[in-house]
Amino acid sequence: MTVINLKGNVTLKTPLIIKDGDTLNVAPGTVINCSSTAGSSPSLYDNLNKSGGIFLSSGSTTNMIGTEKNPIVVRADPKASNSNWSGMYFMSNNKNTSKTVLEDWTATDIGSELVAALTYGEGASSKNSHHNLKCVVVDGAGGSDGDLNSVTFGGATCPSVEKIMVLNGQDDGIECFGGELTLKQVAVSNVLDDAIDADQGAQVTVLGAFLVNGPNSGNFIEAGGSKGKDRTRVIGTNVNCKGKGGVQTKDFSNIMVNGFMSIPTLT
Repeated sequence: MTVINLKGNVTLKTPLIIKDGDTLNVAPGTVINCSSTAGSSPSLYDNLNKSGGIFLSSGSTTNMIGTEKNPIVVRADPKASNSNWSGMYFMSNNKNTSKTVLEDWTATDIGSELVAALTYGEGASSKNSHHNLKCVVVDGAGGSDGDLNSVTFGGATCPSVEKIMVLNGQDDGIECFGGELTLKQVAVSNVLDDAIDADQGAQVTVLGAFLVNGPNSGNFIEAGGSKGKDRTRVIGTNVNCKGKGGVQTKDFSNIMVNGFMSIPTLT
């Protein structure tokens, strides 16, 4: 079992993979600067393997507990010539989520090490994941080529994720594939797709959110992919939205925000 401790100023130019059974501790006030050596118009493989990113395998433990005065910041390196980075990925073994690999990627697509890191759902690991996140800022992550979101949960078993701010994401802000997740006091601003997206039967509760859409943003909240054991559901209270956008349901999913239900549709 390996324990990785990060503090101060950290530079990531390749994936940081926390394997099943290992632990990542990040101290308050830590700034993680991410960049890429993948060059222009990279393949999905190069985007993920030659860029900074944080990958928490099912069965791993994450302690990223910042404070309001000293948040943890994970961002595109402002000094790098290529500041692209792939995002943050938290995998778990929720029993109501069928075992799968994120986006059905194969070893040919992304390499065998990342396939192992991005496997989630029932049986993905023998140990439960423990992903503890509070007062974390995620800036400039992801990419629309390959559906690389800023913060992605797979088969979530997290009791709550609190005071997370996602800025300038290149695809979705916060994505949840299956599992159960509670988002407390989160903010998402100026992402290039949906601020919050739930899929594959995810059960997401939002307790306070400020969602700001930029000129090229998608929906404030989207829910879809109701297949398998659960119908995808997002329930939110005290959700405040600014800019053009709305909520969208697909595949008989449900969204209820501030007491209003979005009518499910089949697409």
